[in-house]
Amino acid sequence: MEFSDWLDRQTEKQNDVGALARRMKNDPCWSQGWPRLQTPLEIDEHLVFHAEPYAMVLAFREAWKEWAAIEGEPCPW
Repeated sequence: MEFSDWLDRQTEKQNDVGALARRMKNDPCWSQGWPRLQTPLEIDEHLVFHAEPYAMVLAFREAWKEWAAIEGEPCPW
């Protein structure tokens, strides 16, 4: 499963990953037909470009770690 699909399913979590998932679900760049961001660098750059709070960048990194552990993917952090 791709990271973006996994993140879409995390909106019910009551933690930082869930908050990120809800925020990204309402982000028009993420949810309205734009090319999906898939690499850690692309997503980090997207969050920084849109001046998201640093807490969201940290939540993204935590989400990537969770997803990577499930999918057996490399994690840069």
